[in-house]
Amino acid sequence: MKGKDKNWYVYNEAIMNRLEYDLVKLMGSFIQELEAKYQQVYLIRNDEKSTRYRLTEFDGTRGFMPDFILYLENQEFVYQVFIEPKGEDREKEDIWKQEMLYEMNKQIEIIGENKDVCLYGVKFYNAKNKEEFIHELSEKVNDGNSLDGKLDLFME
Repeated sequence: MKGKDKNWYVYNEAIMNRLEYDLVKLMGSFIQELEAKYQQVYLIRNDEKSTRYRLTEFDGTRGFMPDFILYLENQEFVYQVFIEPKGEDREKEDIWKQEMLYEMNKQIEIIGENKDVCLYGVKFYNAKNKEEFIHELSEKVNDGNSLDGKLDLFME
């Protein structure tokens, strides 16, 4: 999948498994709705070779690199939503990652020049959790209005 045809997908080329590809396609179906609400909308592929953006447990030593970061910005604030596609066969073993993403939703003190940054984690994305994922994402970044993706403007 090439991102150069989609200014919202920040990656020129990515090797992705089917689940990751499905997530990018799903996000593509929401882009017009998100771009109507935010001035800047980007889906960033967090790749080990290029970004090395790693999250570490709040009270532990384990860490991981969420596969995607949804970046949304308007004049008042910035949202960074950490998204992890996770096969159903790996959910149980990686439950600590899910818990860590949910911990982000609690009060986090942002240190830096901009206090209007919100960091969010959402439910793992997979076929079984797709509806819950969409619901959580809608709650966090679309004022609870469902991101329905009916526009489906994603073109392969």
